[in-house]
Amino acid sequence: MSQPVVADFVCYLADYLSGEIFDPPYLTQTLRPKACFCFTSLQDAWEQYIQMAPNHEFQERLLAVEAPFRDAVNKRDDDALIEAVKFLFSPDSLVLNSNLPTLLATKDLTEGVAYACSQLGDDSPDVDIFGRTFGPRMSSFHSRIYATLIPGFLTYESRVSAALCYFIREFCRARNLTLPADLALGSLQGWGKSKKDTGRDASWGQNVFPRLDTIKKRPMRERTFARSNVLATWLVGEAIRLALQKHKGAEWLEGPHPVRKIEGAFYMLGAQLPPL
Repeated sequence: MSQPVVADFVCYLADYLSGEIFDPPYLTQTLRPKACFCFTSLQDAWEQYIQMAPNHEFQERLLAVEAPFRDAVNKRDDDALIEAVKFLFSPDSLVLNSNLPTLLATKDLTEGVAYACSQLGDDSPDVDIFGRTFGPRMSSFHSRIYATLIPGFLTYESRVSAALCYFIREFCRARNLTLPADLALGSLQGWGKSKKDTGRDASWGQNVFPRLDTIKKRPMRERTFARSNVLATWLVGEAIRLALQKHKGAEWLEGPHPVRKIEGAFYMLGAQLPPL
């Protein structure tokens, strides 16, 4: 990506990864369970995220399944991959229970996952492989699987996408810009949300982040999703790189998986976006 506006946004996001304070503080809430949150920075959002027992346990399982995921895919062992996926999510997880039938019905599952990862991890990915009848799938659930297998790949789910689009919106508003096509990522409503619920939609005025959930045709929906996921991964990856170069303020990102910390922070911010 060499477009000046994209490079400018990466620098803007990197400043927040390096400790820039939210002014005013970032306020959000969850409905299930009912809770209100206040964040002063992205680091603060991550620290509040990881202090919650379910989130801490999930992060530990993420680390634990990396090797089983890779081993299952390398050996093309579909059953082993499915068992690893079950281990990653809690048994009563709506995400797991809603997607498990699709995994069980997928022919040559690990072959498709390997093919998807080879493209998503490429410098010039072919997103048109997604959405085909016998091609690999793309959704927030599948994004999590791919992110476990591809170093630095961002899981693109509703809260994460909402937070990233929020930063894009605030960047555009600060620069007095309309939403550039190169930053028009897809947005997701999230589980249990009606089409009228805009709590995770960062669109403003005539500037619209495409709603992936409302794209009816599977090929277009999954390819648009994949394109957004690839771009989001690049934006966050470059911002992390710049932030770590600055050193000061970005120490919280140090370690083997900084992108997982960004996901956690974005997860907290994306529960419900602040109104304009």
